[in-house]
Amino acid sequence: RTLIRDNRPNRLTIFPNNEVFERVVSDFLEEDWREPCTVLLDSVSELLEECVACTVNQIASQILPFPKFKRLLMKRAKLAVDESVGKARSKVDEFIHCEKFPYTQNHYLNETVMRLRSQSLYDSSKSALGVDLGFDSDEKLSKSTILAVLEGVFERNQKKSVEQHMVEDMEHALAAYGKVAYKRFIDVVPMICNNVMQEFPEKVRTALAGITDEELVETVCVSTEGAGRRRKAQDIKAKA
Repeated sequence: RTLIRDNRPNRLTIFPNNEVFERVVSDFLEEDWREPCTVLLDSVSELLEECVACTVNQIASQILPFPKFKRLLMKRAKLAVDESVGKARSKVDEFIHCEKFPYTQNHYLNETVMRLRSQSLYDSSKSALGVDLGFDSDEKLSKSTILAVLEGVFERNQKKSVEQHMVEDMEHALAAYGKVAYKRFIDVVPMICNNVMQEFPEKVRTALAGITDEELVETVCVSTEGAGRRRKAQDIKAKA
């Protein structure tokens, strides 16, 4: 209510400021949506890194004499992970940024707002008829009694201040829009993560295929001195 009161327009103050709605939505996105998005992306990153480590270790088991080559493979694969997850984070950031400017063509928004507005009066009327008078649900009421009860409900509603009505309308709009936006959220963010995992195998193959001949020579080829030491160690081990 304070936020609405402090941001009411100078003209026609019976209408709330739409910037208030955008601010509430923006704050909600950062406070409630940002963290689960980050957790999901971190999980994807950890999963891809585990897959990379498993694959490189399988390859390395066949090239044990070349630890430098293993480290090179791991480095290139890790760069592919970081690049893929980094792009996904950028897409999620862009999605959250766009969602901070409320927009939809979904008719469900208007239907939900209208339902919530009428639901409040309906609940008040039902409560007044069944609870305020203390009648059993099966007991019949006269038309005059029902009319008197309903007039009381509407009179109490009319006595609410403009700010109270604005707050209720804002709550209804936020609840309705939240349902529409949440449906986008639970589709878009997991889809971004799924695309990363679908595209990752090809990205890793491309990264590993990009290893140059110079890098292979540096990590795989053994110097004459090193080869001599290895043969000498093998001979000593064989004699032992």
